[in-house]
Amino acid sequence: MKISTLGTLNNNKIQYSDNKSSIFNLPLESCKDSEDLVPEILRISRGKSLIKSNGFTLLELSLVILVIGIVLSLVLPNIGIHKSKLEKERQIEKISQIIKSVYDLSQVQNKEINLLFNLDENKFQAVSLIDGDEEFLLPEKKLSSALKIKDIVNFKGDKITEGIVSLIFNPAGFVEPATIHFIDSDSKFYTLFINPLTGQSYVEDGYWEEE
Repeated sequence: MKISTLGTLNNNKIQYSDNKSSIFNLPLESCKDSEDLVPEILRISRGKSLIKSNGFTLLELSLVILVIGIVLSLVLPNIGIHKSKLEKERQIEKISQIIKSVYDLSQVQNKEINLLFNLDENKFQAVSLIDGDEEFLLPEKKLSSALKIKDIVNFKGDKITEGIVSLIFNPAGFVEPATIHFIDSDSKFYTLFINPLTGQSYVEDGYWEEE
């Protein structure tokens, strides 16, 4: 009885023939496609692993989102704080520029000009007196709610915290010495120093007084 193509049964023993015509000895052209020798389930499994290796798992995506969230939570508040500080300093710098402009205007027009600071309403404007009548040289400007004039120290050393304070500019090229203190919404102080001989001014962080 014939058992297989590789051997015959002889005395209850399988004797293999010398004809080793296994699939490994088939000519290459007999194998039309090497994939024919790969089980279908193996090809599917291999395809799945390839897709998985080229993508992100849910855990990996979650970790990436978590890291981005942590970075943004650290960076964005600092950006906001820095922007707010710049805006407050910009307002003080604007006042500094106005002081210098009024100083120059007083000499050009050869007349005394008063820069009035209303501490109660947190605003200021420039006026001059002509025959007892006020001439408004600068439209009234108001500071934002994030920045307030805390007080003004005049040339006598008096600290004024309310009412209207007048800073007088003389056409001879002189402005009354004064120090203006500002406080912001975070209770941080800024000090504006005015040079009486040049009309120039500069700002320092903190609450400072000239000795």
